[in-house]
Amino acid sequence: MKSGREVSLIDAKALPRLVAEYMQDSRGVDEPQETVGRRRIILDSCSQARPSQVWRDGPDDTWVDRDESTAESLALAANNPKLDVYAGKNVQSLHKTDRGFRMEEHIMLPKGNEVRVPMDITHVRVDERGKLVESEIQEVVLRRDERGEWI
Repeated sequence: MKSGREVSLIDAKALPRLVAEYMQDSRGVDEPQETVGRRRIILDSCSQARPSQVWRDGPDDTWVDRDESTAESLALAANNPKLDVYAGKNVQSLHKTDRGFRMEEHIMLPKGNEVRVPMDITHVRVDERGKLVESEIQEVVLRRDERGEWI
């Protein structure tokens, strides 16, 4: 909150330094080959990929209003093409798989019952030109099997 307004994480000045100086590139030792040289943030909290209204500092001390998810804000604030951010768009939970994890959406039914169904994971990154790239995946692969092979 700033001046009574909810401010975007993109205004978090220390975030680029955190990603650049404190996170390490994957070496692919136990991770998939496509992650070599990349950094990953997994947001295990509900609705972090769902856009909401945020205010940003604009030019000449003005405020800019836009819809932006927490995952997008993190990727934009870090402004690092090596960073991958993973999040869910709804009420969700992470579930371990043989290779990593997937997300399940929690859907409330009448009489307080709940059902959980598989949910796409939103993958957000910033390309080399600073543009947001967003895709949907079913699983985030984190590890090899016990023989060192990809499952």
